[in-house]
Amino acid sequence: MTDVCVIGSGAGGAVVAYHAAASGARVVVLEEGRHVRTGEITHSEPAMSALLYKESGLQATVDLEMTILQGRALGGTTVINNAICFRLGDAALTRGRDVLGEWATLGARLDRARLDASYQAVERMVGVKPLGDALVADVVVPPGTP
Repeated sequence: MTDVCVIGSGAGGAVVAYHAAASGARVVVLEEGRHVRTGEITHSEPAMSALLYKESGLQATVDLEMTILQGRALGGTTVINNAICFRLGDAALTRGRDVLGEWATLGARLDRARLDASYQAVERMVGVKPLGDALVADVVVPPGTP
């Protein structure tokens, strides 16, 4: 018997499933993609596109104006985002408008303190750490470079 069925195991689905289970619900998560194990990951972009991306990374909008990079694996698109975890900065929340205020009008009341507490909780759960300067490349690699 299941109380909650969550469709998708990405960032949204994982959070919903976590909170439902934490409140005592019996949860099942359905995911289109499969569980790709660490040992299956290589540095071959064509192979990884075929393995991890919906439509092998060739998904596009109907008018073909934009590519849609959508993950298809256990973990959803979070699997293909290189574990990059950014917080929304103050500029992004206030650029010409009050984003948190807009969210509140839609029923998502969240002040900066609660948002920061949520970031901290997620960062703790997934082990977010700063990326050392030695690991950040400050160069542009020309196309076709091996």
